[in-house]
Amino acid sequence: MRERLAQIDLLETAPEIALPKVLLPWQSRVLWTYLQDSDLKLDLFEGFLAKLELLIEIVNSRFLHKHLRIDRDKGFVFETAQGEVVRPEQLSSGEQHELVLFYDLLFRVKAGSLVLIDEPEISLHVSWQREFLNDIVRVARLTSLRFVVATHSPQIAHKWIERTVALRPGRDREVEA
Repeated sequence: MRERLAQIDLLETAPEIALPKVLLPWQSRVLWTYLQDSDLKLDLFEGFLAKLELLIEIVNSRFLHKHLRIDRDKGFVFETAQGEVVRPEQLSSGEQHELVLFYDLLFRVKAGSLVLIDEPEISLHVSWQREFLNDIVRVARLTSLRFVVATHSPQIAHKWIERTVALRPGRDREVEA
């Protein structure tokens, strides 16, 4: 857990402390108490860390020639492969859309909510559309959100076609009958 937190710059890495090969009983009890206390404190970060790791993974799998990293002082930092910083407003509309949507789903929407998404394909590259529902499923598993997605994109619906409902004129009359 400490390593995962250090990878996203939320915790400084501490040098390892060499322990004696044999501990006295009182030393073992003190060390055990310390380790249990550390585990309890770090467990508080598990849900947050899992969400943040998923956001970073989704963003970094989409953004072309740049990646997201977390800086404890600057927050979200987007960098090119050459190390140049890209300001958020310099991201493409599709990149901005993905970032805001998944950030909101992971951190702002109340767990257990029903989320309605209308035409997510707007501003999304075709390859991103193909992965959209896979990412939504991952978010749903982590946050207990439920989703209804309205789309015209066969790329979004392709793997999930058996779970789709076609809306067409006259359909409401069929349901009433």
